[in-house]
Amino acid sequence: PTGVGAKQSLVDVPMFRGYPDETFDRMLHYFEKSIMFPAQVVVNIGESIGSCVMVNAGRVAVQASGSAVSTIQHPVVFAVESLCGYPTTAGATLAAQTCCDIRLLHPQVFEWHFTEERIDALQRHTNRMPPCFNLYPEELGRMMMAAARPTVMFKGQALKCHEAFSEERDTPWMAMITHGCVARKLHDVVVYKYEAGRTIGEAVVLGFAVSDVAKLHCASLCVEMLMMDMSDLASCLAEREDLHPVMDR
Repeated sequence: PTGVGAKQSLVDVPMFRGYPDETFDRMLHYFEKSIMFPAQVVVNIGESIGSCVMVNAGRVAVQASGSAVSTIQHPVVFAVESLCGYPTTAGATLAAQTCCDIRLLHPQVFEWHFTEERIDALQRHTNRMPPCFNLYPEELGRMMMAAARPTVMFKGQALKCHEAFSEERDTPWMAMITHGCVARKLHDVVVYKYEAGRTIGEAVVLGFAVSDVAKLHCASLCVEMLMMDMSDLASCLAEREDLHPVMDR
C-alpha cells in the first residue's frame, strides 16, 4: 500500500504545483514497485538516474567511501527532473538499511499520462498575461495560451527548447516564466534576471524575430515556463486588425 505520506511527498514537489488532488492518486498508481533488501544498492555514486525515485517504505543509507553518513526515511521523492528528460547523476551511493519499498516513475509513462494535466496546471497557475500585453484584446491572450507548452529547467541548466533563444539565432519563440528566475548571461556574466511573471521575447507578438547573443540559464532550484511558438500567431496578427493593441485602454 501507498500511504498519505507518499502522496504528500509528491504534492510538495515544486514541479507539481497546481495539479488537482486526484492527479496525485493516479500518479502513485503508475509508479513501478520493487523490493530492496538490507545492503542492496539502490543507486551507485556517479550512476545516471533516468526515472523519478520514491522511497515508499523503509530506510535507505547515504554512503561515502562505503560507510553510511546519513539516512533517508520514507517517504521521499528524488530525481524528479528525470521526468522532464534531464537524468540526474547520483552524488552518493544509496543502499537499503532495512527492507525497502522502492518505486520508479519513468519519464515515458509520465509524458504519456500527465502532459495535458501539466499544461492545464500551468495555465491555471498563470491567471493573466503579463502587463506588457494589457493593451491587447483578451482573445490574443487565449490564443497564446492555447499555443503554449510547459518547459521545466533545473538549476545550472541552459534553456533548450527547439533551440529557442540559443546563441546567435533568430527565433519566433516567446517564453513566460511562471515560477522561478532565469539569468541572462553574456560571456558567462549575468547581465539581467527575469523573475516569475516576466516574458522573454515578446517582440515576436508584433512579428519581429528575436536575435540575442546572450544565453538563458536557470538561476533557481526549479524554473517553470510556458513556451509559445509565435510563427502562426504573428501571421494571424498581420491579417486581423481586431487583435492589434487598443490604445485608448
